[in-house]
Amino acid sequence: MSLLSEIIAKPVLNLYSGKIEGTIKDVYFSSDYKKIQTLKMFDNDEEEYTIKVDKIYKLGESSVVIKNNEALCLCINENNKTENNPINQNVYTLDGEYKGKLIDIELNEKFEVQTLLTSTKANYNISKLLNVGENIIINTQNKKLSISNFKPKIKQNKTNNNLITIMPKEQTENIQPTLNPPQIEKEEIKKQEKPSQPFKIYKQPTPQKLIGNGSFLIGRKALKTIYGINNEIIIKKDNIISAKNLESAKKHSKLVELTVFSKIKA
Repeated sequence: MSLLSEIIAKPVLNLYSGKIEGTIKDVYFSSDYKKIQTLKMFDNDEEEYTIKVDKIYKLGESSVVIKNNEALCLCINENNKTENNPINQNVYTLDGEYKGKLIDIELNEKFEVQTLLTSTKANYNISKLLNVGENIIINTQNKKLSISNFKPKIKQNKTNNNLITIMPKEQTENIQPTLNPPQIEKEEIKKQEKPSQPFKIYKQPTPQKLIGNGSFLIGRKALKTIYGINNEIIIKKDNIISAKNLESAKKHSKLVELTVFSKIKA
C-alpha cells in the first residue's frame, strides 16, 4: 500500500538514461475516483508532462521508475484534462455531517484507491464514496446507493413533430418560384495552395506542455525556508502552505522547490 502524499514530490528515474527526468507534482483520477490514471511531472525547467500509470515500471520507496522517455509521450487529448485531485476538499455524509477535509488517499500497487483519510481521523473505504464535486459525499448508511438515486426528474414537454401546416389556396398562388442559385464559373474555383513547409513526422513525438495550478500543495508543511529571487522569504520552515505562498512560489519559479521540500501536515 502507498499513500498519495508519498508519491507527490518523488523523483522520476529513467532506467535507460540513468537520469532523473523530473518530480511528480500531481495526479489525475478516473471519473469515478476509483483509480489514478495519470501522474503529472515537471522537470527542472518547470515544464510539465504526464505519465500514464501503465507506463510506470516500478513505484519504489524513493522514486517513480520508468523504462525510458517513451513513458513521457502524451496523448493528443491529454492537454484537455481537468485537474481533479480531491485533496483538501470538505467531506460530508449523506446526513449532512461534516467529517473534515480529505488529507490523503491510500492506494494499492495498481494505483487503485483503497481508503480515504480525513483530517478528523475518520477513514472511509472507497466503496463508501458516493460523489465528488466541490465537496466529497460519503455514504455512511448500510444500504447501497448510487448518485443516480439523487438525479432530478425532468419532465419533458410533449410536442407533436408530425403536424403539417396547410396554406390557403390564395397564399399558394402568390408564392414566387425560387430563383436558381447563381452559377459559379470554373475560373473562380481556386485550388488549395500547398504549405511552403510541410509538417515533419518524428518517430518519438515531443511531450506536450501542460499548465497546472498546484492547488494540491495548499495545506502541506514546508520542510525548509524557501527564498525568492531577491532572497525574500516565500515561506518559513514548518509553516503551512497557503494560497498566498503558492502564488508567490509561482512568481519566483520556486514551485519545484516548494513541492520537493514539503509534506502533508501530520
